[in-house]
Amino acid sequence: MLKARLSKIALFAHMLVPLAFIAISVLLLNPQNLLVEDSQTFLDFSANHSLGYPVFLKLIQLFSADNHVISYVQIALFSLALVHISIGIFKITTNHLFGILSVVLLCTNPFTLDIHYKLSPDSLFLSLSLLMIGFIISAYRYANFLNLLGFGLSLGLCMVIQPYGLAYLPLILFVAPMVTLKNHCSLAKAFLLPALACLALTISEATMYKALHEGQDFRPATQHIYGNALLMETTQSSPYATQDPRTGIWEKIETDLRPVRTEIWGLETHEERSALLLKQLDQLKDSFAINAMTQASFLLDKSVDDIRMDIASSRIIQAPLAYFRIMIEHYRSIWKEPYGLSYVILIISALTVLMGLWMWITRTAFNGPFALSFCSAFGLQSHIFLLAHTGVGHAGPLVFLSPLIILMVIGLFFSFYISFINPLRTNG
Repeated sequence: MLKARLSKIALFAHMLVPLAFIAISVLLLNPQNLLVEDSQTFLDFSANHSLGYPVFLKLIQLFSADNHVISYVQIALFSLALVHISIGIFKITTNHLFGILSVVLLCTNPFTLDIHYKLSPDSLFLSLSLLMIGFIISAYRYANFLNLLGFGLSLGLCMVIQPYGLAYLPLILFVAPMVTLKNHCSLAKAFLLPALACLALTISEATMYKALHEGQDFRPATQHIYGNALLMETTQSSPYATQDPRTGIWEKIETDLRPVRTEIWGLETHEERSALLLKQLDQLKDSFAINAMTQASFLLDKSVDDIRMDIASSRIIQAPLAYFRIMIEHYRSIWKEPYGLSYVILIISALTVLMGLWMWITRTAFNGPFALSFCSAFGLQSHIFLLAHTGVGHAGPLVFLSPLIILMVIGLFFSFYISFINPLRTNG
């Protein structure tokens, strides 16, 4: 296999735009915009957050107590990710200009320009997401130890920085066969190396969390899943014994919330249903039957969240289609915001994922740019499904994940270009 090689001049060309991004970003840095709503909770190692970003902040503070240094580091890491993506795209297209133009689009993306200035995990999460995709396409080109390890580590870091990094986890199942088919490397190597690296990071973070927050659990999805289970269009009997305190809560759900469910699911339009569903979910998920929950928690020697998940799981098992309907309502409402092209992006990303899954099932080798597009589209769709199911995700996912949308679109364009206009002379 012919390998695309980088000269020193070419390497500098790939670094030029990210270096310019650093210079402009530092000049435009506004110290007044550094702190946002949850900034202090990350600095205080709050139990409401995973430990990835607080540890990142602590490491920076070992070298400087000036919080503005955090912004500089975030800008530098994002620029490093841009260089990695630029070189990765060059390797799968053998075209320097494609890599550089892709980075220009990423660093001038108006939706994410300001996140690097804020004391928030958003910037670091995006940087790690780009690094992860960069390692995937590099591994697709050449499945060596470094590329596979980098994929696993960046995936694991995404998961310990933000819980919705879990959306990327299924990529391991798809990337390993893709890489194996393209490079004829061992499937065990392509799967186990990134999987073990990711597992080591997540286990380490979970162990540190339990040691630091003894007796507390980090379960950000519990209330959302419980709230959805309360509002499912279904009538159910309690699976618990009559004397079990959860039976009383179950009966309260069936009687007290029946009019609410009837009103929600009696509405004709998605817009009306979604608005009322979200309103009721916000009101009920953490306060409904809280006194009975607390009493049941004491009697059963379980946490309130454990009781919530017991009840939610039982209701979902009895009526999975009713829960799936709520998920679809949430999924549709996410795609309606924030701009008119949302449904176009939905269709393109869904078709890209479906095409990629078909090629994966039929063991058809992707070209490099389509692998880039598939992984980006899959990451986007997986994030939206996770948010619809668990409520865990960014408040504005389509804006926040716009770099993935950019990579998906340019991947499709480059794939078409090298397939039909100017085919590669290598098998990259």
